[in-house]
Amino acid sequence: MARPRSEHAPLRWFADRHDGVLTRARAARLDAHLAAGCAACAARDAALRRTIAALRAGPLEAAPRPLARAAVHAHRAARVAAAVASVRRVVAELVFGGAPSPAFAMRAAEGDERRLLWTAGGWDIDVCVTTGPRGADALGQILPRDEAHAAPVDARISARSGTRLVRARVGADGRFAFRALAPGAWTLEGRVADTEFATPPFAVERAG
Repeated sequence: MARPRSEHAPLRWFADRHDGVLTRARAARLDAHLAAGCAACAARDAALRRTIAALRAGPLEAAPRPLARAAVHAHRAARVAAAVASVRRVVAELVFGGAPSPAFAMRAAEGDERRLLWTAGGWDIDVCVTTGPRGADALGQILPRDEAHAAPVDARISARSGTRLVRARVGADGRFAFRALAPGAWTLEGRVADTEFATPPFAVERAG
């Protein structure tokens, strides 16, 4: 009767044993498992021994070019998948939207001012939108919500409205600025640390 797959020893144990880094407890379990007569693990151990012997004997023949290209493609795809999996995507939640108080106003200017505050994971996105005759300026800052998050290093942010995309530089203190945004519905999107965020749309209106 074949052993369940879960009872087989991990391949890493065989490699660690050949490298001399397997713990005594695991080595004892592995030896007992092989002594019990697991044909699958014995074949895996033998195949690993042959592979190591071939690598040490070298030099190895060059792999066929189609196989080499396929291996490179698979490696790149795995790296992209791992990078995507490590990013946590969140939709920012609006926690405040209205006229800014003097303490929150990020600059004095003629026109209508509105403060928007979103939370995205462990970060706050604080924006003051000022509407003037040339369009709307959105001046903001990405701030950590607690001590577990440091300053937003290497953050990026952009504003999107339909097919229009405007990028802004994020400073070391998390500050950014979008100038003269045209009237319409805009969304802020970007990434900070391991969090990729997007805000719900907000309206930019004409002055007056």
